Amino acid sequence: MRRRSALAAPLVVLLCACQGDASTATAKGGPAAEGRATPAVAAATEAAALRYAAPSCALRYAFTMNVGAPAAKSGLPLRGELVLEGIDEGRLALRVDSLDAEPSLPPVLADSKGARFILELADDGRSLTAVERPSAFWDSFGTFGGLHVFWPTLPEGADEGATATWTVPLPRAAGAPQPPVAPKLVPEAAAGRPAEPTGAEPATPTTPPPKFAQGEVKLDRWGAQDGRALASLSASWTHEATASGADAQGDRGIASAKVREIGFRSTARAQATYRVLASGRLLSAEFSHEQQVQMSLAGQAAPPTTIRSTAEIRLIEACDGPVLAAPKPAPAPAPAPAPSGG
Repeated sequence: MRRRSALAAPLVVLLCACQGDASTATAKGGPAAEGRATPAVAAATEAAALRYAAPSCALRYAFTMNVGAPAAKSGLPLRGELVLEGIDEGRLALRVDSLDAEPSLPPVLADSKGARFILELADDGRSLTAVERPSAFWDSFGTFGGLHVFWPTLPEGADEGATATWTVPLPRAAGAPQPPVAPKLVPEAAAGRPAEPTGAEPATPTTPPPKFAQGEVKLDRWGAQDGRALASLSASWTHEATASGADAQGDRGIASAKVREIGFRSTARAQATYRVLASGRLLSAEFSHEQQVQMSLAGQAAPPTTIRSTAEIRLIEACDGPVLAAPKPAPAPAPAPAPSGG
């Protein structure tokens, strides 16, 4: 167990997997006495709510991720550490202290190593918003939503069953993918006035890729960790989008009926579990995201492609209170089941 010099307990959140009874883990994640109605738990259930706050000392988190990709069976394994510090009563700084990937860090994340995000606390303390984002690693990295998935909107009340609506920023790849740019099929001189091919079907109605999803966060139950009241929460959200080749190519001088008949559909679902001390410090979380993308041509659907991403984060250093062992490397997402048909 790693700790820093004793300071006042910061009110900060970090996340982890809720596996089994949330009250049966020690500070290092091993088995412990069964949780029961201790005075701390009783007091927490009578409290007004869980709330974030600026920490009074630096908190260190360790995380692992496996970011799915259409062309990769095993995804992109990532691991690293984050440091969360208070700037003032209303702002926090989250720094990416280390970041590594196998076999190497992709160029899109090159500016994320050492990046510092400025997070602003809502007036009611229930949510954190990034007001300065120096890289896509916060909320738009490929098929993975980014670090924001570890800090959900907290329920207003402290009763079991209390819920909150969470407006979740979606990754840039959440919508239907864009088809590749096709070669021009009309003379150069006519490129500025593309002709509609004879007999072409009208473009398929589309749903633009969403920028946000409405998720629900629920306080499932209260337990205890090292004698401190601990809340277990869960969250889920879905999103979908459709597009057609006509949308992507219609303004590029492409007069190909085949390109225009290409259709795309994307549906996705995300789930997460969190463990949060009554003080508002979230100890750990696990997150999973599954996206299914399907392409069609002239009404004939191809087998869907399933893209899975997973992530886990744990608090490993704090001035006081429980801390956890660093998470093990994220396993590769399970293979997608074989499609049942067209």
